Amino acid sequence: MRKFKLALPSGTTITGRHSIPTPSPPPSMSSDSERAHRPLIVAFHGGSFSSAYFDLDETHSAKTLSDALHVPFVAIDREIHLDLSSAGPSSSYQEEDGKRLHTEILPAVWKEFGKTQAPGCNWNCNSVVLLAHSMGCVGAIVAAGLWALDEQQKKMKSGNGGDDEKEEEQHGKPSYPLAGIILSGWASLPMKANPLLVHAAMTTITGSTGAGVEEQDKTQVVFVSQPRLDVMLPSWSAPRSAREEGVKVNLPISGRETKDIYDVWFASPSAGEETEKEDKEETQHGRKNGREWASNVTVPVMLALASRDELWDGNEGHLKDFAAWFSGSKRVDTSLVVGAPHNLEMSYWAPGWFARCFGFAVECAVGYRLSNE
Repeated sequence: MRKFKLALPSGTTITGRHSIPTPSPPPSMSSDSERAHRPLIVAFHGGSFSSAYFDLDETHSAKTLSDALHVPFVAIDREIHLDLSSAGPSSSYQEEDGKRLHTEILPAVWKEFGKTQAPGCNWNCNSVVLLAHSMGCVGAIVAAGLWALDEQQKKMKSGNGGDDEKEEEQHGKPSYPLAGIILSGWASLPMKANPLLVHAAMTTITGSTGAGVEEQDKTQVVFVSQPRLDVMLPSWSAPRSAREEGVKVNLPISGRETKDIYDVWFASPSAGEETEKEDKEETQHGRKNGREWASNVTVPVMLALASRDELWDGNEGHLKDFAAWFSGSKRVDTSLVVGAPHNLEMSYWAPGWFARCFGFAVECAVGYRLSNE
């Protein structure tokens, strides 16, 4: 894949890598009919990795399917730290991450790689499908939930005789057509306690480890590289070359991000009367937990959980529970990938998994076209 840097309207930039298939597709795939159901897949890696997670080598890369199916693929480098100075205590790291994706990043990526004729590409896509792994799933779910809420508002205004285009321009509403979301390495029950594996692989660096929000914002967590890989991609699950590439990328994780995952994302309203009251108050101020955000999602969803994931309980019951979070979605596909590790996209299962992702994305694009005719 090729690396890229893209300027955002706010003046900041994002980086990543993309696969824009070249040469251009044959005439049979350049027709209006074919363009009408070609997705742009936008991917988000998990904690401690980069966009290289989706492009390790020829075998472990989304580029293979991107070239074969002439489907553009864009992987984003997630921010290690978000600036939450203006967010206030009523928000969370995950909510701010999702908002940034929804209002800034996804509209810009769509305009650059999907809506317009991107470099080396002479066709347009009709929709966006999100593909996220592990901690990258959280922001993707929030973004998909915000997209659904915006679409609902647009329909309400349209039904009242409003001008959609004028409303979008006045209020800065994002414009990108979301058709589906694919999630792997994430689920509904908090990461299982495995101190021998997880704690041995993590150490806190820089900043304070205090409980205050400001202190947590300055804290970073970094994995000890080799133990991290033994947890996420054991030696039996991938070739040595893939593991060697995995060791090379080991970025810090925000302490605030990990804290809010447990304190907010997995917060349960049924954990007691006092907790329930607090959760309701937080929800009123925008601090939604994961189930609430997922329930807003309306596009088709595909969930995959590895049965030998050391960070989650990989079983059908857990998948069923996670699928129930997406109560507003018109379609929820689930798959327990038997024998696979946490880093599915870096493992022996990668080619088959990417094939399923691209297939699902094309199905979503077709469905999006038909539902909007």
